[in-house]
Amino acid sequence: FNPATTIDYTLPVASTIRLDIYDIRGNLVRRLLHDAQTAGSHQEQWDGRDDRAQVVASGVYFYRLTIRSNDGQSHRQLVKKMLFMK
Repeated sequence: FNPATTIDYTLPVASTIRLDIYDIRGNLVRRLLHDAQTAGSHQEQWDGRDDRAQVVASGVYFYRLTIRSNDGQSHRQLVKKMLFMK
């Protein structure tokens, strides 16, 4: 992607979401979201910047979406690969 990518996800029930971006070495690059959300479809956008607002280098990155239902009944994680090209 260049200059930004959109991460889409759907929640079956109200949940607490954490969405983190990691580099190929497993270092946390940016926390995009850590918040409660309602059930339904959602989108978050990553602009290729780290937590210090610096544009990251071209390369492979991963996002990890952690979902914890607000009722405490479920916990899921999803990891997907992204390629950032300048």
